[in-house]
Amino acid sequence: MDTLVLGGAGFAGSHIARELRTHGWNVSTADIRPSHEHGCHTTLDIRDERALRGKLRGCDTVVNAAGVPDPSSVSVRTLNSILVGGARSLIAAAESEGVRTLVFVSSGVVYGDTGEVSADETLPLAPTTAEGRAFAEAERLYGQWASAGEGRRLVVLRAAELFGPGSHARVSRVIASLVNSGMVSLTPTVIARPLASVGTLARAARAALELNPPTGEPYVLNVADSPRLDDHELRAVVRSIAKTAPLALSLPGRRLMARAGRAGEAVRASGLELPRRLERFALDARPSAELSREKLEALLPERPSLEESLRETVSWVRAHGMPSGPDHAIPIAERFVPSESEAEEDTRRVVAVVVTYNRAELLGVCLGALHSQTRPLDGVVIVDNASTDRSGAVADAHPIDADVVHLNRNVGGAGGFCTGMAHALLEHSPDFLWIMDDDTVPAPDALEKLLEVECKLDVHASVLSSLAVWTDGRPHPMNSSRTRLGTSDAELDRYAQLGARPIRTASFVSALIAAEDVWEHGLPIADYFIWSDDFEYTGRLLRDSHGFAVASSTVEHRTRKFSNAQTNPGSRFYFDVRNRLWALTKTESFTPIEKVLYGGKSALGWVQTLVRTRADVLPVAMKGMREGLFTSPRRSSVVLAADPMSATEIRALEASIDSAERSRRALT
Repeated sequence: MDTLVLGGAGFAGSHIARELRTHGWNVSTADIRPSHEHGCHTTLDIRDERALRGKLRGCDTVVNAAGVPDPSSVSVRTLNSILVGGARSLIAAAESEGVRTLVFVSSGVVYGDTGEVSADETLPLAPTTAEGRAFAEAERLYGQWASAGEGRRLVVLRAAELFGPGSHARVSRVIASLVNSGMVSLTPTVIARPLASVGTLARAARAALELNPPTGEPYVLNVADSPRLDDHELRAVVRSIAKTAPLALSLPGRRLMARAGRAGEAVRASGLELPRRLERFALDARPSAELSREKLEALLPERPSLEESLRETVSWVRAHGMPSGPDHAIPIAERFVPSESEAEEDTRRVVAVVVTYNRAELLGVCLGALHSQTRPLDGVVIVDNASTDRSGAVADAHPIDADVVHLNRNVGGAGGFCTGMAHALLEHSPDFLWIMDDDTVPAPDALEKLLEVECKLDVHASVLSSLAVWTDGRPHPMNSSRTRLGTSDAELDRYAQLGARPIRTASFVSALIAAEDVWEHGLPIADYFIWSDDFEYTGRLLRDSHGFAVASSTVEHRTRKFSNAQTNPGSRFYFDVRNRLWALTKTESFTPIEKVLYGGKSALGWVQTLVRTRADVLPVAMKGMREGLFTSPRRSSVVLAADPMSATEIRALEASIDSAERSRRALT
């Protein structure tokens, strides 16, 4: 039977394919990049299930060596998309085509930092980085595949840091700095990691397959040629092999390394962006586990030693030098985007969440527009904010058949959206939540246009925002979306061709929000009541993610006047001041620089409002400023205490998100 090596044009995959061919295996390869090796090769994305099914047809064995060459150069979403999303696509294709044996090239980073304990294959996984967590989740998915079908075999190779001929990674750069330079060499990295030659990995893959591993459970093998080495130790070995001893200084000590790792985490948490070299240093400064090699030595007792493998790499570096950039560098999209001809039936579940208060007539118009969408909704949740008119009755009787939540107390738009989103997530299992006020009237194709753009994007979109216009067609000043600072002209042009504009915040007047981001980042803060709740919430979602304004998706925002919130705010000016201060001083939704910029713009707007109203709103402004600076918002479940069912739903989501956040902090 045939064998397919995914990632076959990459460093590890190409060596594995060559090793298997040398020993008589019938091997084909596939990769996102073209291959310069002899043999059958297909260019495809591991996340493309349809292409995988075609390539797997007739294959009995698959080796998955597809990954990200440099994890520090891509986002966490891209890393998860390749490793975890790729695992899901491969498993689905393998089940469809009857693949019986699967080899997954994982990493020793799944063990985390075990201190002085040597990690053998039975040690529980405790990853401390995004890369480690992605590899661990992929292993879990492959393990489920192996146990779910009769006769399925799974081999998991947990490799140390790979090096060898053809590598442009860290070890080869260290070697090049020693071999090709007689000058002082200051390395930007300090590491303490075990090493594995790519030749050892390739031999281990072949030997494990020939061993005919047991079915139904993973056969796990650590692949390492050395104990943990820091830069001093590695350089000493290389100098001995290379017969050269130029002066080479490196930052010493594993204590310094551990401190650097913690410092890098702290800097990233502050919202500051590290320069690329310092970011790489912070990542490398995190130690890896010492990998037990007993099982590998029993499987490959006569493999080349670390020194022999390093000698081979030294010879290759002397012969080829080191290029300025990685070989065959191809940008990896954050998500796979199928061509229009390959697009399958839209299975995304979209649930609208509408908050209403004493606007029975407008609510009826809004629901009628939702009922007439060219792309039908999968559900509608309406939150009646203790209306005293017929709004609740209109919601109950409308043919759209909405799930109506009647509150006992008016908790404002913020509390209403918090309630409705929690209820929708728990009761309707959506992929997206479409958020809007009751005075919003979407065009018939508003949702269709949002989803069209979402399909075309090669990055995950946490928020997609419609263009809100007033009754005369002018863009509404109350609902403008802020373009993301620092977006290059090239990026603006690229997304403009898709009908999108990168944004930093969005309005709740038609915002399509990915449900997975709500599960990760939580709900809007109910205590904001009205105004700036959408500013803080979308700012929170988009701090480290992508959001886009979609001009082709239009909604009519039927306010009484064509104005923004600060034109004639009256007593509501209190909420504007308090909530904006809460958002900028009591949350991490914005980076320090953004807080300064948005804070300055807000202060200027407040001064203009005071001048325009002749200081009539000064007392409420002072009250808002005092509470914004010296109080903090209450938990949303406390705000909704008058509605026990809603409070319970919000508390359930808060507990789930808090638990996930504690786990993440413990890991990092």
